[in-house]
Amino acid sequence: MFKPTLITVVILLLAGCSAVPIQEVDPADLDIKVEYRHQPDTVDLRTQLRAGMWSRRVNADSNGLEVITAGGEVVRLKPGIEEGDYGAQLEPDFGPYQLILPSVAQMTLPLTEPVTLNGQAQIAGQVFDRSDELSLAVAGQTERVRGWSFTAYCGAEYWTLDLSLAQDETEIQLPLATLMRQINARAEADLAGQIPVKVTLWESYQPSWVEPFRPGVARAEDSVDFTVDTASFRVSGNFRLALSDNLSIGVSNQAWPVRYCH
Repeated sequence: MFKPTLITVVILLLAGCSAVPIQEVDPADLDIKVEYRHQPDTVDLRTQLRAGMWSRRVNADSNGLEVITAGGEVVRLKPGIEEGDYGAQLEPDFGPYQLILPSVAQMTLPLTEPVTLNGQAQIAGQVFDRSDELSLAVAGQTERVRGWSFTAYCGAEYWTLDLSLAQDETEIQLPLATLMRQINARAEADLAGQIPVKVTLWESYQPSWVEPFRPGVARAEDSVDFTVDTASFRVSGNFRLALSDNLSIGVSNQAWPVRYCH
């Protein structure tokens, strides 16, 4: 029989509590996770405010986070679906920005040239067979750390492959059969049907983080969505595909249970 300990009871009680008001939080106990995604037409900023060793959600409605644009405009972050989450959609033309928690801290959110996936017009919104091999062109040189990801969706679930990309690479290769085998391994299922996928190219920003702000994601990115038809995808064996001089994907395919995606 389960016997609750004092620590378990405390955790359960805290989990059921509403968010603590920010005016009751010692700034030294405050933790603000920042996700900052610079896309070609918008900047998506999201934050999560937590406090103390139990990471309690913090309600900052009364003294909320603000962004000051390069032109001096003040933008108040709006509450998210969950308590303690705040965000804003910003226009790239008005950056860089200052992220401010009044009377506590502020930091600069950098903004440089956006990244671009070339060749999207031939891929976006299209349906491809699992045997197709696609490619997208990218800028050939950057000083920032960069990479790309391949995300597949099945209903409300999704799985992502995160891959590195050399700073002088000029092309992303998309061997769909190999990528889908790796996705199946993550999902532990043989995904069947027409699978929505997203390919994202990203380059990292390196802001100077100031407590209580801490990094979640800070990067420029561009993405394209299309569909992979896996109707005839039933392959077994071992594969290894070199995607560049310093990157390869190893796959050990096995008979996963079939899962149909709609």
